[in-house]
Amino acid sequence: YAVEKNRSLLLLFNMLFSNKLSKGIMGSLPGYRKTKKLMNALPIKDDLIRYTHWLNFFSTQMQQHLFKDDLLSKDDPLKMYKKYFSEYQSKNLVEKYMYLDQKIILPDGYLEKVDKASMAVGLETRAPILDYRFVELANSIPLKYKIKGFNGKTIIKEAMDSFLPKKILHKKKHGFA
Repeated sequence: YAVEKNRSLLLLFNMLFSNKLSKGIMGSLPGYRKTKKLMNALPIKDDLIRYTHWLNFFSTQMQQHLFKDDLLSKDDPLKMYKKYFSEYQSKNLVEKYMYLDQKIILPDGYLEKVDKASMAVGLETRAPILDYRFVELANSIPLKYKIKGFNGKTIIKEAMDSFLPKKILHKKKHGFA
């Protein structure tokens, strides 16, 4: 979300490094997957296509190379994204992306993974922060309080500042292992 919120600034940076030499150097470096993805996604003009570009692990070209034609979906893979993207009436693009994540990625991805992983070891989990009243409250908060610069979750960090040690509060994001 922070990248999209700061897209105009990053586009300037991207223009400086979008020549063939920079792309060749970046393409030959091992790793830097997120940086390469950033440089490729930023110039995409269509907001929904750019957003889904961030989500894809395999590009369309990679999918066509990996799978036979009969395995590739004939349906529009963005059908659900288009539906929710058009139904959410916000002028703020980042808020539209957050809405998409609430409708698609959270229930069909993250929550499902936590549920399966916890059930596999007999662990009971709860997601109290997903109570509909809390979600409605969170959605009503202006974006400027959610993302400041390139830092997300700023309102939560400010609220918990006197309760949590700085080491925990500013810990890098990591997956559920």
